[in-house]
Amino acid sequence: MKTQKRLEEKFKTFISMDDYPYFTYIHDNKGVFTYLSDNVTLLLGFSPDEFKKSYLNSLTPNTINRNTIINTETTLITGKQQDPYQIEIYDKHLNRRLIKVYESPVIIEGKVEEIEGVAKVLN
Repeated sequence: MKTQKRLEEKFKTFISMDDYPYFTYIHDNKGVFTYLSDNVTLLLGFSPDEFKKSYLNSLTPNTINRNTIINTETTLITGKQQDPYQIEIYDKHLNRRLIKVYESPVIIEGKVEEIEGVAKVLN
């Protein structure tokens, strides 16, 4: 919960502006979402809980998704922030949505414990 508050404070500008196409998230070092901002519902139609359960199933077959897991694993292994990257997912209504992902590792005692992210919906 402490990390969630830090993320909300860090990105409060994005979170508070519903007309901007951003949502924030935290996932643990196993890739499991532990937090999603509520505006994921406005942007993609999923409740935070629905998105947590369906994220990997929501990836489209678009080739840009090939590096999604590699980018996350690289961050988890090296502790270094990766360049922003794009993914394509299906929203709740099965429309394809292009998303730009910005992620930053949270390092505790020399180990990546979780990754904080901001996702910008591009279409």
